[in-house]
Amino acid sequence: MKTKVIMLLVSAVMILSLIVAGCSPAAEPTPGPAPTAAPTAAPTAAPTPAPADEVHEWTLQHGSPAGSNNALAYGGLYKDSLETATGGRITLEVFNQSEVVPTPREADGVQEGVITIAVFDPVGERGTIPTAGLFGGYPGGPGIETMDMWFYAGGGADLMEQAWADKGYTFKLLPKYSWNTPGEVFAASTVKLEDSADGMDGLKMRCKGDGGEIFKELGVSTVMLSGSEIYQALDRGVIDMAECCSANMNWELAFHEVCPYAYFSLTRAPIQGIQQCVNIDAWNALPADLQEIVIMH
Repeated sequence: MKTKVIMLLVSAVMILSLIVAGCSPAAEPTPGPAPTAAPTAAPTAAPTPAPADEVHEWTLQHGSPAGSNNALAYGGLYKDSLETATGGRITLEVFNQSEVVPTPREADGVQEGVITIAVFDPVGERGTIPTAGLFGGYPGGPGIETMDMWFYAGGGADLMEQAWADKGYTFKLLPKYSWNTPGEVFAASTVKLEDSADGMDGLKMRCKGDGGEIFKELGVSTVMLSGSEIYQALDRGVIDMAECCSANMNWELAFHEVCPYAYFSLTRAPIQGIQQCVNIDAWNALPADLQEIVIMH
């Protein structure tokens, strides 16, 4: 009997324990590690814009008077075609003779950086460069074809650069602008000349270069004037005659209004060479493609 009672009590305790255990809240599971956040992609940097092409602002002075065909050509066709060919990467401001530097000292302006390009007659530099006449035109000199061959195939261009370099010039010589065709005016004159050179003694004449040295030997008083000054000098009697380029240039400058006589000679100067040079710093600042365009232009 006693044994039964003990067994019943044990059974009751076990049943009660199971009931209590069943009513207890279930244990919460241990949380696992938090998921790793996906890395945020770094924003893509915007591409650096390509630098704009540098614009080279150049200036040019030529040796022709305002209103002449040459002046109109440089200020129009030459300027427009260069700017178009370079896509505007070179801009050009054009000046007529003596507007920035005195004509015929355009090469000095290039050397000093006052202008970028000089279009000049080398003969006008004879006072500084004793051999300058060889690179422009001189009495009894070669004609167009011979001058071309000597200048470009015979080393003439190199000799010209060397002649100026010996005097401290460092410009870049460009291919020639032109050799004027035959028909060079010997003189536009207010007086009628005799058939011999004897009648020139005592006359006053605008001329330059080696021809001017020969006229001095004939008793002529020579003076150098820019093209725009010649008309007034003839009209006022400051000079009696003027040697200046070709017949078409004389007509443009209206010499026929004050000079009843014009004398021509194919041997006085068979050609007149016009050269172009560029400031060396401006030239070196150009990329190769622009240098090629300028040379071809």
